[in-house]
Amino acid sequence: MFKIKIIISLFFLLFVSFAEAQSIENRADSILKSSGRIDGLCVLVNISDPELAVAIAKKSKFVIHIVHKDLNTVLSMRKYIDDHGLYGRVSVNRISSSGKSLPYAENLINLLVVEKSDLSPFLRVLAPYGVALVDGKKIAKPFPEEMDEWTHFRHNAEGNMVAQDSIVGPPRHARWVTGPQFQRAHTLTPGTSTMVAARGRLFYIQDESPVSFAGIPGKWVLIARDAFNGKLLWKLPMKEWGDEVWSWWSGGHGARDNHPDHIVKRLVASDKLLFATLGYNAPVSALDPATGKILHVYKGTEFTDEIVFRKRVLYLSVNDRAQKPLPGIGFNSKPTKDNTSKKTIWAIDTASHKVLWKSGTYTGISGKKNRMSSMKTVLLMASEKGVFINDNNSLIRLDLKTGKELFNITLKVPGKTAVVYYKGMLLIGYKGKLHCYNAENGKSIWSAEFKSLDNK
Repeated sequence: MFKIKIIISLFFLLFVSFAEAQSIENRADSILKSSGRIDGLCVLVNISDPELAVAIAKKSKFVIHIVHKDLNTVLSMRKYIDDHGLYGRVSVNRISSSGKSLPYAENLINLLVVEKSDLSPFLRVLAPYGVALVDGKKIAKPFPEEMDEWTHFRHNAEGNMVAQDSIVGPPRHARWVTGPQFQRAHTLTPGTSTMVAARGRLFYIQDESPVSFAGIPGKWVLIARDAFNGKLLWKLPMKEWGDEVWSWWSGGHGARDNHPDHIVKRLVASDKLLFATLGYNAPVSALDPATGKILHVYKGTEFTDEIVFRKRVLYLSVNDRAQKPLPGIGFNSKPTKDNTSKKTIWAIDTASHKVLWKSGTYTGISGKKNRMSSMKTVLLMASEKGVFINDNNSLIRLDLKTGKELFNITLKVPGKTAVVYYKGMLLIGYKGKLHCYNAENGKSIWSAEFKSLDNK
């Protein structure tokens, strides 16, 4: 009879332990579901269960920081987390019992879980799009209306590199720092190709090869980080990227000038999708910006050199073949023949993945000299008035819905300039002048001389 009681007691204890463990697992699942994300910086305030922190860590990619007022609780939690091999990614610190605020910079934390705390205010430390769970109550921090995003290399689809941001000002401190601390010599191809940001995430193409040797091939990757705390979210290798692919000259003085102007326009971000060519001649891919998972590859878009995204529609400049330097020998040699590619403008509905229209062919303009002059660009941009491109001696407006040419202005546009759309106007600077055109009909509105814009 005594043995039966012992067995029943052991069974009861095992059942209770299993129920408690299951409760912790369910609680971790509920917290992650409420947050709507699985990566970033998570802070647990006055949480006494190290099991919960371990469960969240195992189910996500969060870096987790626990703060508690009781020293004995802090020490026991550290041991538990260390025994599970997670200390470092999960850490615990004591906070002052008399403190009334959390010891973090503003706009830093993605997920904040608080129990029985009189600390305030919570919203200060939450990053935009962040979530706080305070004694079970969910509080979400919206993206401030005063803060702008930078979704394209030239700010947005309109090419106007002026942010609508009233928060930005003189820097007071570093928010976060990441490597590489140095890049290769200034004479070589820049180690960062381009950078964009959307929905609190920063995306950029970076060379991670050793900086101490000029002749080593590049190791290029597409990287995603949390824009507010710098947490690495994911990275993908960039196949066939760098001056070994697009230039006739690499690893030596002058290589910095031997990259196409359109390289910076190969990456575009939005709230739900990230668009990129994952290689110099690769097709355009749509990725999940949160995970880096490739959601769709747009068939036939190999050799795309410019990407613009506006209101669910993707606008692309697609070449008929790979762009290569002109044949010849040396930097200043005269090309033996012209192998410049031809371009077609595509419009693709990103919801259905259907091609809405194609327009062209076009040649584009070049800001490079000699053998690199074959690397041309159409300076693609889009607004509510249409799609605008530069082709040889023309500034062209295409209809958003059909791709039909609505006007074609004869205008010699140097490749080193850019066209900007602003409130129904097109602004372009060249030959020491700034010109303004009506975006509806292409008629000249005004022009002014500015020596600083001289493109000789």
